[in-house]
Amino acid sequence: MAQKNIIILIVAFTLLRLIAAPFFGYGVDEAHYVLYAKHLSLSYFDHPPLVGWTHYVFSFFGSGEFWARVPSILLGALNSYLAYLLLKDKDEKAALWAVAALNASLVFGVLFLTLMPDSLLITMMLLLVFAVKRIQNQTTAVNYLLLGVVFGLLGLAKYTAILFVPAFIAYLFWVRRTDILFSPKLFISFFTALLLISPVIIWNIQNDFSSFAYQASHVSGGEGGGFKNFFISLGRQFAAYNPALFIVAFYGLYMALKKREFRLEASFGLAVLIFMFISQYRQVALPHWISPFFALFIPVGAFYLYREYPRLARWVVGVSVVLAVIVHAELIFKVGRFEDYKSPFRDIAGWSEACAEASKRLEEVKSVNKALAVTNWTVASRAIVYSKAPVYLIDERKDQFDIWEEGSPVGKDLLFINPKTFHKDINASFICGGYEKIGSYEAKIRGGIVDTFEFELCRDFRGIR
Repeated sequence: MAQKNIIILIVAFTLLRLIAAPFFGYGVDEAHYVLYAKHLSLSYFDHPPLVGWTHYVFSFFGSGEFWARVPSILLGALNSYLAYLLLKDKDEKAALWAVAALNASLVFGVLFLTLMPDSLLITMMLLLVFAVKRIQNQTTAVNYLLLGVVFGLLGLAKYTAILFVPAFIAYLFWVRRTDILFSPKLFISFFTALLLISPVIIWNIQNDFSSFAYQASHVSGGEGGGFKNFFISLGRQFAAYNPALFIVAFYGLYMALKKREFRLEASFGLAVLIFMFISQYRQVALPHWISPFFALFIPVGAFYLYREYPRLARWVVGVSVVLAVIVHAELIFKVGRFEDYKSPFRDIAGWSEACAEASKRLEEVKSVNKALAVTNWTVASRAIVYSKAPVYLIDERKDQFDIWEEGSPVGKDLLFINPKTFHKDINASFICGGYEKIGSYEAKIRGGIVDTFEFELCRDFRGIR
């Protein structure tokens, strides 16, 4: 019966996400990873290549938002079942509620609907748990090979995967299984993982180790730091993962340590938690950066909560699931009416229409040497994905766009797409042979203005002032 119920639960969430998938535009990061597939490479400036390779494979089935989201939806279903398998032998009913809790968290609603490196990282982390437990039972060469494959795939998913290496080592010392660590067969794991991550290493050698340097600067967080950054990050996590489930996750960690259960999961979760807490002291962190911890301990916390306080668990998880369904329904139907420029859909609405309008306006410009342009990296990917004409990012920040862009914008007539939410004074910021505003597009939902896109022409672009 429990096996049937978990299938029904996972299928229900999967169908909900499949229905919601085509009803909103690409977000900032999502559009960027879609572009990875259009510029297939050994690796990329921002991240390892697995997210781009995955998008590339699914691009053969179709284009547009729906097919771009199918892989993440399938990963969400797989992650849910893996979480269930980790818990079901202890208590099948509690495991069912644990999986419901995982899917009810708002961040995982995003990661299991839009494909991010973190979506893949979570899957590989859960597979690593099974690989380590398998090798604990049988130290065969095949199991060491499997361990190397999973570690290699982790490395292709996201650089954060490096945290699982010391966590794995610490766990083996914790459970007194150093025989696994000091076995000659570990070389099988090492060289298998090294072979799999070799595209990332080769790309960095070819590109002056720019990706490694970029990630190192992320870790260092620049100058300074302080508790303000830490608490802003914590507050965002508290809201984004669902306040009740945020508390449930830390309850799960507490109970796991108290009962000396889930020690492997605790090793992985603590490695991520400690690193991210230190990192977010130096800079404000995005909520999904810490997602591996919550992917492990929201289910574990809900599992313990159900066993200790079943009525409370049903209320907490039940209300969270209802909220998650409401969010998906709003994505589909958009019944809410929000103040102008304060819509929660600001990042995922209007770009397709605005870029179509910009492309039309560019066609009307009497010039043979022309292109579209944007001024901020956070809008560049959506502009490129949704535009027919070439798009240049005009800024002083070194990033992936510098690698992708062909030729120089200097000397071209550039039509800037200038959204109000990332507005820049084009005439004052750039050197133009001539300047004029040639129109705008107002994106609306239910009468509320989501964003306004100004179209400003910089003739004979000569550079940044």
